[in-house]
Amino acid sequence: MTVREHATVPDMDGVPVIDGQAFVASTDILSPTFVRAIAEHTHQWMEAQGLPVPKARVHAACEAQFNDPYCDALVGQMDDAGIARSVLMLPDFTFALRDARLSIAEMIERHRAIRDRHPGRFHVMFGVDPRWGRDSADLFERSLDAHGFDGMKLYPPCGVHPGDRALWPFYEICRDRGLPVSVHTGGTASALQLDLSHPRMVEEPSRLFPGVDFIISHASNCYSDEAVMLCTSRPNVYLDISAYAAQPMRRVNALMEYGIGHKIVFATDWPSFRGQGPQAQLLRALSKPGGPKELLRDFEWKRFMGGTMASLLAKRVAAPAGAPSPVPAGAAAVEA
Repeated sequence: MTVREHATVPDMDGVPVIDGQAFVASTDILSPTFVRAIAEHTHQWMEAQGLPVPKARVHAACEAQFNDPYCDALVGQMDDAGIARSVLMLPDFTFALRDARLSIAEMIERHRAIRDRHPGRFHVMFGVDPRWGRDSADLFERSLDAHGFDGMKLYPPCGVHPGDRALWPFYEICRDRGLPVSVHTGGTASALQLDLSHPRMVEEPSRLFPGVDFIISHASNCYSDEAVMLCTSRPNVYLDISAYAAQPMRRVNALMEYGIGHKIVFATDWPSFRGQGPQAQLLRALSKPGGPKELLRDFEWKRFMGGTMASLLAKRVAAPAGAPSPVPAGAAAVEA
């Protein structure tokens, strides 16, 4: 990071910009298998252009992009881009890939430490794989109380359909606490299940749990029509544009043309597309002539860049009477 770019970031008229989806750039948190998949695609893309870069060199460069275990580099990017806060996602890859360096309980503790290190900059949405049993729901709920995390992240390609009844206790917790649920849709690492990446998987839970707000992550790059259908049909379904940094801006424009700009969440998907440029570059692209800012009314633009995410996070309520006591910091109810 060599150039400060605050002056070129669009003025949000006092509305704080919130990045609705980012991850800790570390193989402590993200599976090494997941990171290798990104490196493989990058190498294939370079080979297609006739660039004779050894695979080992590409993998090393990619791994270097995932070496920010306490989000210091991310905060620098946020400062450069004028992003006030980011929502860190903590999906549980530990059951599906089984090569995580930390247990899910240790990952929760790391995210607590990151928030302590950078006060006021991060929210956290996380999800424990229900296949770990009842302990997973207990850990989820107790950690909400202990650390004040802000919602749940589902990663269906790990092997759990969003309509699986094993997730009902999680949805009930989110309903009772006023917490949003972010659901991954679209492409992912080749080792995971693409058949569980379709946004229609959100149809049943969003219908049966109208008191839970669902965010379709990536607006699904591959199934945008279906994602938009759900968003326009269900008051409790929203979309985010994470992963669109790798797409032409016309793809974002196409989403806005449906008249749902007030239900679309700005998100960068850091660090997945870190190699394609800094976060400030994406914000400039969104506000340039021909970009989505021209398609949105002022209130829609402000909602898109932070207002909608802020409103979803603001629904959080205190734990209901009789809720479990908080777990002590570092407690490990579930081990990978």
